[in-house]
Amino acid sequence: MVKLYDHLSIEIERNRDHSSLKQLSADISVERNNLINVKDNISKLNESLNNHQIQLVSVLGIFSAIIFVFVGGFDFLSSAITSAKETEIHILICTVLVAGFFFLNMIVLLLWVIGKVAHVDTISFKRGYPLVLVCTDVLIISMLIVVVLHLANYGPFVL
Repeated sequence: MVKLYDHLSIEIERNRDHSSLKQLSADISVERNNLINVKDNISKLNESLNNHQIQLVSVLGIFSAIIFVFVGGFDFLSSAITSAKETEIHILICTVLVAGFFFLNMIVLLLWVIGKVAHVDTISFKRGYPLVLVCTDVLIISMLIVVVLHLANYGPFVL
């Protein structure tokens, strides 16, 4: 009888261990699912962080490009306007229009390059690009009008 009691005690203890192992296995499964969810969230956050870094580089690049163009252009314009005392108004206007044409196209080019580097559509062909084309066309037509008026009034340009 004592032996039977010992065997039953051992089986009861093993059954308790088996139940606790089942519970432990269920807990491990839950934690494994939580770990998979955390890994997915970490990968999403890394992608989001990379996108924010690209956007930050784009914004900084856009502002530096605009500053670069304006600093170089204003230096050119200041030297052209300084020498305006000795030149005719047609030549001065033509110089300012060429500088405006240069500014506009340099800004568009720099924004396009930054957009390509950052994989961002900085110049939308549906929204902004036709405006750039219209402004460029207006500058070219204005330059042609100034040149025609100068040729009609004064003859060929003498620099």
